[in-house]
Amino acid sequence: MKGDVLNYIESMKNKSAEEVIHSKEIPQEVLKPAAQQVQKAQSSAVSEDKVVKIIGFQKAMTKTMTQATLISSFLFTDEFNVDKLVKFRKEINTTPENKIKITYTPFFIKAISMALSDYPILNSLVNSKTGEDGYIYEYTVKGDHNISVAIDGPEGLVVPNIKRVQDKSVLQIQKELNSLKLKADTKKLTSDDLNNGSFTVSNIGK
Repeated sequence: MKGDVLNYIESMKNKSAEEVIHSKEIPQEVLKPAAQQVQKAQSSAVSEDKVVKIIGFQKAMTKTMTQATLISSFLFTDEFNVDKLVKFRKEINTTPENKIKITYTPFFIKAISMALSDYPILNSLVNSKTGEDGYIYEYTVKGDHNISVAIDGPEGLVVPNIKRVQDKSVLQIQKELNSLKLKADTKKLTSDDLNNGSFTVSNIGK
């Protein structure tokens, strides 16, 4: 099982990659990737303490993620049948006149915006102003749906936002997503791209 292999890799960390490769306990086709992991771990080992400053986007993300832990949260999950959406997206992307490939994300972003119109309180920000007892008792319901999207770029995770989604079509949202992804890849995101987000979407993968 995968867990067995991972445990074995952990036990081999103090051995050389060569010793791991020639071990008879596990087949070679399993051991070779494990040996590579061990070798990588050994080569990247730090012999003494090293202080690394957090700068740029990582510094900003550290600050905002820390602040986010101060806000009350809850978990809600649901499932939806999206067969019609799958069919509709395929039809759009196979239309000759359509020059931009549309992913599922802009559909979800637009759907979220429509939901925020029905439930404005979900498009709100907890204010940092505290009462006399030091607790927060105020939040601002935002008029615009500035929906942030988590993007993995060269500088790590960045979360720029698409402004006024409530006024945009799915195609316009896709164009903005493409533009933000390009900016993230080329390190050209501006403060305007990153500021004033009101709701966040994170694509956890296919």
